[in-house]
Amino acid sequence: MRINMALVASAIFSSIVIAAPSIIQGYHDSETKLLLSPKEIPKQYPDLVEKEIGGTSFAEYSLDRRMDTNRNTTKAIEERLERFVAFVRSFAGETQFDYSLFGTQIDMLSIAILDIDSLVRNISPPNLDLLEKLVYTKHMFEVMVNVVDIMERSVRVDCTCRRFLYAVAELRAMTLALLNSRGEPDLNLPGIYDKMALFIHRRNALEAEFNSFRLLPLDVRMISWDHLIKTDRLLQKVEAELSSPEYQILQI
Repeated sequence: MRINMALVASAIFSSIVIAAPSIIQGYHDSETKLLLSPKEIPKQYPDLVEKEIGGTSFAEYSLDRRMDTNRNTTKAIEERLERFVAFVRSFAGETQFDYSLFGTQIDMLSIAILDIDSLVRNISPPNLDLLEKLVYTKHMFEVMVNVVDIMERSVRVDCTCRRFLYAVAELRAMTLALLNSRGEPDLNLPGIYDKMALFIHRRNALEAEFNSFRLLPLDVRMISWDHLIKTDRLLQKVEAELSSPEYQILQI
């Protein structure tokens, strides 16, 4: 009996793609991004061109940086990293995290952060300040991707806790947007006091709801509690910074 190896290979590849978690599919290695020419990127990711920050889309900005001969300067790399952070934060507003739109940008943003990572690590001598920012930026992006995965799964789950899990994950993303590229409270963020008050109120309501559940699936309990704890720590950190004498003096 002859075996069609092409069909076998196709079946194996299909099974791998189906089995792979959705969160993994958004990432590309360094070799993959090098295969994309500047003209191909907007064709493959047309949605990204629609969302703009300061009048210029992140896709257009990224393409400009790729073609810029000065893109390897420390200043240009830092500017690009800050732009990346600002773009990711823009999806998390005061009342919601646009996880659906953010989900469409994960592929492109994964390529962008890998490119930034390569640029930062090739600076000689090493720039510790930029490396510190890079570490946090990658962490923030990974958390946002994880939040998208949780929110998408919560919509599909058929149980009474689906809304609760959705709200917990969404709050985590919105509170992350209070931090800058160093992972520190962004004290220059407009309306930060109002946002803090709203987020603290939401956190308290979600914690009370969590404690009221008698039968909560173990996986939901573990995920939601982990995000609630980390959200609480983040809010405490921002609250402490806003209450510091140094910040109060700046408001006079």
